Amino acid sequence: MDNKRQSLAEIHLAVLLFGLAGIFGKLILLPSPIIAFGRVFFSSGFLFLVMLLTKTGFRLKNKKDYFHLGL
Repeated sequence: MDNKRQSLAEIHLAVLLFGLAGIFGKLILLPSPIIAFGRVFFSSGFLFLVMLLTKTGFRLKNKKDYFHLGL
């Protein structure tokens, strides 16, 4: 698959996933803070897994970055 087709497929997948998020959010009967916490929990776990698999470093470059992360 050439680069242009792959990029187009990735955009279509992203649009599909973002569109489905709104529909599923309407169907879930939990309060919105619980839904938001669940999304943060699963997305941070997934990002942690990706960082482990790609061997990306976890450390930030300077103290200012830690401050921005805390916001």
